[in-house]
Amino acid sequence: MAREIKPLIDKNEVVILGEKHGKPESTQLFTEVCRNYTKSGKCLTVALEISSNQQTTIDRAMAGDSSISNIKISPIIDHPAYREMLSTLREMKHEGRCLNVIAIDGKAPKVSRDEWMTKVLCQYIDNGKVLCLVGNLHAIKKIRWENGVSDPFLGERLVDYGLNVCTVIQVQAKDEACSLLGPTLKDCKRILSNVAARVNSEPTSLVDYVLKISP
Repeated sequence: MAREIKPLIDKNEVVILGEKHGKPESTQLFTEVCRNYTKSGKCLTVALEISSNQQTTIDRAMAGDSSISNIKISPIIDHPAYREMLSTLREMKHEGRCLNVIAIDGKAPKVSRDEWMTKVLCQYIDNGKVLCLVGNLHAIKKIRWENGVSDPFLGERLVDYGLNVCTVIQVQAKDEACSLLGPTLKDCKRILSNVAARVNSEPTSLVDYVLKISP
């Protein structure tokens, strides 16, 4: 599956890989995508859903000057496989891979999380390709709320910024082969389960691809 995502990174400035938090399959896939993309010397900026105030701690951990355990991660996102992913990314850097790990989450006064993520991420665009791992909702590229309020997620904000963005959401698909497909109404309803009543969007326009993975 990592080989299928590599061309998406080549063709776009930013690829957002959405996930349902706490799933080891997601972090394992993300690690493999990073490994596959950088093995030939290509550079990659890895953007994670960690508060940006942890960037100094991340830099020290990636350099081997601090423990991965010192990085503060929201309990909603944190789990053993996530820490293992960070450790593996550090190993890749020590192998000489051209890899930069950045923290893009956070919130400032009068600024939404997704707006903050956009501001932080866009500072790194000139460094080359960016691969994000965030919750599925943040990957949405086009959403319209029934109340008329404009409150887009990260994917849409990056598009509005003028970037070439590809978004992929992950859904659990028991008894189905792992596959990368165009979004279906059923798949999109899964990720919108908590907000669907407030959305006036065409579901299949929300993202570019759905990645079905076995739990």
